[in-house]
Amino acid sequence: MIRLLRMIVTIVTYYQDSLTAECEVFLSRLVRMLRVENPPWLYGAVLEVFLTFFQRPSLLYTIFQSYDAVPNRDMSGFMFQSITQAQVALSLSLAHSH
Repeated sequence: MIRLLRMIVTIVTYYQDSLTAECEVFLSRLVRMLRVENPPWLYGAVLEVFLTFFQRPSLLYTIFQSYDAVPNRDMSGFMFQSITQAQVALSLSLAHSH
């Protein structure tokens, strides 16, 4: 699983512009992996993936421009918003469980 996550990081980081639809699938899958019912090692690994993305402002801008800034797009396609909401939801649920 860790190797797969590393491959996703590479694909999204370097091929986001040419593989927009595929990267959208990868990003939405990563967001779903941040659910509390998943094992802690999994959402820990996914948070590391998102940390890698957040350390690259140009990549974040590309993600925002590709999905969130597109006019007439349905709410399910707002990737940047989904990523940040999932991280906040996970943080809140973990804070309340301890």
